[in-house]
Amino acid sequence: MKKRLLRVLSTVLAVPMIVGALAAPASAATKGYTVYVQTANVDNAGTDSNIKIKILGANGSLGPTPLDNPGVNDFEQGAYEKFPTISSPDLGNLSSLILYSDGSGSKSGYLVDYVKVYADGVHVGTFRPKANEWLGEVALTSDSITLVKL
Repeated sequence: MKKRLLRVLSTVLAVPMIVGALAAPASAATKGYTVYVQTANVDNAGTDSNIKIKILGANGSLGPTPLDNPGVNDFEQGAYEKFPTISSPDLGNLSSLILYSDGSGSKSGYLVDYVKVYADGVHVGTFRPKANEWLGEVALTSDSITLVKL
């Protein structure tokens, strides 16, 4: 009788641990996404506007997140800039990016050449807008453009 009682008790006590292990949500892997932006090297390509980025992938999206290097005049004509890494759950295979401009500043129009994205230091995509597609050409007007993966 004691052996049977011990078996029943051990089974009853083990069930919550098994159920808890099965019910526990899987923690999403977090990645650090680093964005590099190449501003076109043509007249007036740079901007003084605030630029944000949204990264879209098979597992979801990140942003819009501001692209800003504190104390630096970002998005100048011909500049290639690295922006601070953004932590996010793994977005999976990246499909596209959206750049947003708030239209602020004395020079609102912006022409991006391309954007490269790295996840945990590994290149995961290079993205370009349609040929000669400007962002925020109308002052004080917010705008967005979609960049597609090459």
